[in-house]
Amino acid sequence: MTRQSGAVTRHMLDYVRDNGPVSYTDLNMEYYFYQGGKDYDPVRDRGGSYSHHHGQLQTRRSRRIKASPLVHSEWIEKTRDGKYRYRYYGEI
Repeated sequence: MTRQSGAVTRHMLDYVRDNGPVSYTDLNMEYYFYQGGKDYDPVRDRGGSYSHHHGQLQTRRSRRIKASPLVHSEWIEKTRDGKYRYRYYGEI
């Protein structure tokens, strides 16, 4: 399955925005399922390629909203309770 550039990042940001606050395990599990995984095991499936995406999600970046000309900054942020929340700057 070929995905458009940025599709994983967009999906994961939308997931946190719609379901937050979420744990790292929740994020890893959602990524695994998004990539076509069927039987998630929290020990067997930790690590892997999600950790590379995780760093990008925590970086505040300007991102385009779908096909809209609007651009805003968005990222996920770990809070004191250890969960990740969606953050943005600009209009949505």
